[in-house]
Amino acid sequence: MTLNGQVPAADLVTVQSGIQLSRPTANAWMAMVQAGSRTGHRIGVAAPAGGYRSLAVQADMKARPWLYNLSKQSTKKLAKVGASTHGYGTRVDVVGDLAWAIANGP
Repeated sequence: MTLNGQVPAADLVTVQSGIQLSRPTANAWMAMVQAGSRTGHRIGVAAPAGGYRSLAVQADMKARPWLYNLSKQSTKKLAKVGASTHGYGTRVDVVGDLAWAIANGP
């Protein structure tokens, strides 16, 4: 069983520069990006940590939130290290055409 924030590198796929997701999530994400692109809707993953978050990244987000474009208010909402919904590579922070992404996402 894979632990939160400890997904093996071989199980992650890079979907854009510096952003990785689990293989099944990456496949679904790339299909969604392509579908949007075909209809003129652009979406992406928020950088630098809108995809998979290792334990080190989860801890760093709490210690240095300014590097992740986080406000003081949003840092209060961060999960405890090892409990992030991003720690399995199955969550995406979407940027771009959010209305289209919400209407067409899983």
